[in-house]
Parts: sequence; C-alpha cells; structure tokens
Amino acid sequence: MGIAFDSGANRRLRTWPGLARADRRPLACSHLSESDRGTPGSGNVYWDEVFSGLGAIGYWGDLVMESFVALNPDIARATCMWRPVVENPAYLVREGLAFLRSKARSHGLPG
Repeated sequence: MGIAFDSGANRRLRTWPGLARADRRPLACSHLSESDRGTPGSGNVYWDEVFSGLGAIGYWGDLVMESFVALNPDIARATCMWRPVVENPAYLVREGLAFLRSKARSHGLPG
C-alpha cells in the first residue's frame, strides 16, 4: 500500500517532501493539479518544489495531470466549482501537458 500525492494540496501544506519521507510508505501515484484546477503553470503551485521533491524521494512513477474541464452539475457542487476553470479544454491539455513535461525533464524525471 502506498500514498498518493496531489499537487493541489499546496493549498493545505507548506511543504510535502518531508511529509512523504516521514510517512515511509512508497508514493504510489502523483496527481498534478494547478491551484485553481486550471492549466498547470497558470496558478500558484510551486512547481519547482513539486518536481524537486518528487526527485528527492526517488519517485519514478506516472505523473497524472488532473483538472476539471467538463463538469456536470452534481460534480460541480461536490467539488465547489462555481466557474469554468478554462475557456478552452484543448488549450489546457496541450499547454498543461507541455508545461508539466518540461518541468519533469528539467528535474531529471521522466516526462
């Protein structure tokens, strides 16, 4: 059994690599989400810290981009999304993936 990392937790944690090391369970998955669930790189997530932290704990698994671009009303209510996170979902996918891949590579992680 491992733990999951969600970059959106930056809203709740000051730093996470120390927490992940202290937990001692392997990191099983990594969800990469911008602070407002929009296009990665457009909000206030400290992406260099995220990727250097992933490298510091030896994470070599999948990096999954997470966003809410198409919400039905029930999901919107459950996730407290009161506005669209992007105007163009194709832009989010194209630019968000390019940003995350670039950051991963720049920190020596597979991208």
